[in-house]
Amino acid sequence: MRRTCAASSSGTSASPLWQRLLTRSRGVGGVAWSELAAADWILPPERTVVRQALAYTLAQAGLLMPRPVVESAQLSTDIELAAAGVGVALAPVAAVAVSERRGAVRRIAVEPLVTVPPLAVLVRVAHEEVQAIEPLIAAMRAFDR
Repeated sequence: MRRTCAASSSGTSASPLWQRLLTRSRGVGGVAWSELAAADWILPPERTVVRQALAYTLAQAGLLMPRPVVESAQLSTDIELAAAGVGVALAPVAAVAVSERRGAVRRIAVEPLVTVPPLAVLVRVAHEEVQAIEPLIAAMRAFDR
């Protein structure tokens, strides 16, 4: 699950930081993580796996964890909030494609590159407790389609 940073195409245009982020997102150099970490962020809630994976990845790289102005557990909400200029969001590259094509958000090249490791949901196979969660598994598969 490769994730990318996305900033609003309009942003808060009065902010010098937003101006630098948007200029650099147009291909004019990358943004240093230390500068990006100071921006307003939209992040998953603290106890989510994605937020913990991001915190771990940043700590391993010796980078600061940004402080969110909004916590959201919904990817679509994160992208819409970034498009509305609320802050910088982290989202899978594939999920950003439509919003990026319509000009609502731009990806930001970050130096150094920060990626969150792929995540998976696992369950023990051939165990009697699996039967208890089969409806949940079926619902997740139906939702994924």
